[in-house]
Amino acid sequence: MNIKILLIVLLILSLSFILVIQTLPLHSARENADAEHQAILSFLEGEELTLPLTAEEASHMQDVRVLHNAFKVLVIILALLTPYYFDKKVLEKLWIPIVVILGIALIAFLFPHQLFDLFHNVFFPQGNFTFPVDSFLITLYPATYFFSLAYWTLGITTGILLILYLGSILQHRLLT
Repeated sequence: MNIKILLIVLLILSLSFILVIQTLPLHSARENADAEHQAILSFLEGEELTLPLTAEEASHMQDVRVLHNAFKVLVIILALLTPYYFDKKVLEKLWIPIVVILGIALIAFLFPHQLFDLFHNVFFPQGNFTFPVDSFLITLYPATYFFSLAYWTLGITTGILLILYLGSILQHRLLT
């Protein structure tokens, strides 16, 4: 897969993730889950964190904030670079990342807990991501939230890539 395709895929994946994380329902048993979720999102954007977290949870959220800020910088860079790569030849090769993403989605569906652990081991190698089942973060964000976040992000990304790919194929057939 060439760099042009990779940049397009990363941009669409990143924008899909932003959309999903802002709109995905929590399905948390917590009474004030929506307000607490908004407090977490505000914290990620630079606000103070005033929720009743343990020291380990607060440490993890600080690490999440660092990752979130790095992600925002990546999205800005991708948004600046990627528009230059939207050409017919590149779009006609989008079937490759579509197949790759569908493979990743299948793996995520078959092995969600293992993929969750792999993600956290890669991005939080210090190990501050395991909490008791009754902890604030676990009750606010059950594992199913993260699984849904991944599935929806991959699904939306695949859908957008498929639209771009089919559009380029249709345009090619109509113009030749």
